[in-house]
Amino acid sequence: MPRSSLVTPPAVEPVTLAEVKAHLRLTTDADDDALALFIPAARQEAEAFTGRAFLEQTWALTLDTREIPTNGVRALVLPKAPLLGIDSVQTFAANDTATTLDPASYRAEVAYEPGRLALRETSSWPLPGRSTSGFVVTYRAGYGSDRASVPAALRLAVLHLVAHAYEHRGDESGAPARSAVAESLLRPFRLLGGRV
Repeated sequence: MPRSSLVTPPAVEPVTLAEVKAHLRLTTDADDDALALFIPAARQEAEAFTGRAFLEQTWALTLDTREIPTNGVRALVLPKAPLLGIDSVQTFAANDTATTLDPASYRAEVAYEPGRLALRETSSWPLPGRSTSGFVVTYRAGYGSDRASVPAALRLAVLHLVAHAYEHRGDESGAPARSAVAESLLRPFRLLGGRV
């Protein structure tokens, strides 16, 4: 099964500490450290549920040789959406030497959700020299690099997830797993394959 790994996390979060405190109606700094931990955790939870990247981040999709498309399949789905671009496609020889494919041999299909790496008509899938983890696509996903690029409903969902974590800290046994409001905001953005 192809593996996705985060290479570079987003530079900012979709909501600020000030926005969280305003949402919670907090006027002191007593819980700032805890809230600062809740914000990225809430974003990660929302991204996992939807299958999306909210802010620009870099991912690597690694495939074994048997997972490379065959039988006339010309496109490879890149799991995080929305796709912003493909940075590189590499194959690895048996001695672990990397070869980078010519970007002219493929294109990023950003109109699809999730996006795809598509071969040009004159290209074919390269076969790596090693059978495991021999094909790696490094790509960028997200709505953009600043929080204003994230849809308002997703930003609001993150606020609700932070509020839920803050209000139920220490009483996890009786608390619902996720804010119902946050889930209702996230559900329309959910891609097939997002976890529950």
